[in-house]
Amino acid sequence: APYKYGDTIVIYQVVAGDEADARWSKAFLEKGTHERPHDANLWAHYGQFLVFMAPTYIKDKATIAEWRHEGALALARSVELGGDTAHGRTAATMLDESGQRDAAIRALQNAYAMSDDPSEREHILQLLVAYHGDAQIGRA
Repeated sequence: APYKYGDTIVIYQVVAGDEADARWSKAFLEKGTHERPHDANLWAHYGQFLVFMAPTYIKDKATIAEWRHEGALALARSVELGGDTAHGRTAATMLDESGQRDAAIRALQNAYAMSDDPSEREHILQLLVAYHGDAQIGRA
């Protein structure tokens, strides 16, 4: 529970959170991934924080890009651990935007392998085709 709500408690206060709060939250959630390395939900929460929430509080564009990349990898890890396969699509988008198409394709392949929802798998296949053509379907 502390890892689920810690960042929210620190960031959303009476006085608005700032960059120091975002950095503390990142470190706190990162610590959680070390303490609970097989917790798919924690990895997803960490990734979502880095991709979506933290950039609101960080000023440096290079740091934002680095954190978003790290967040995408965390989202991909959450899928590998059995988490929501939709996070694999988010991870792939973020990785592709950062110029890491191969990592994006791997994230989609893992999401495809982990999904048992036919419509989700179809969506992932469409993304694989868009990223790298029909050859990726066979690998998935």
